[in-house]
Amino acid sequence: MEDENGRIGVFPSWRWLYLAVIAYTLGLILLLYLFTLFFDHGTP
Repeated sequence: MEDENGRIGVFPSWRWLYLAVIAYTLGLILLLYLFTLFFDHGTP
């Protein structure tokens, strides 16, 4: 069994990797939502 506290690439642990993925996903959703608000020319 692998050590769960070992380094994963540039991340110090699996927890940091998971948090980075969640933060990236939430940031991307927010960015797409803002694009939808600013570039939606279909609303009067």
